[in-house]
Amino acid sequence: VDLKVKISRGPSVRKTLAQEAKTFGASTVIVGASKNSTLG
Repeated sequence: VDLKVKISRGPSVRKTLAQEAKTFGASTVIVGASKNSTLG
């Protein structure tokens, strides 16, 4: 896992996250998960 921090400003957090995910070639973006959720 390679974590990077970038502070961005803009009206839509979802659009910014989607744009960054495309930049890095990510297939999935997980913004948050509860303790009871299962991933996969």
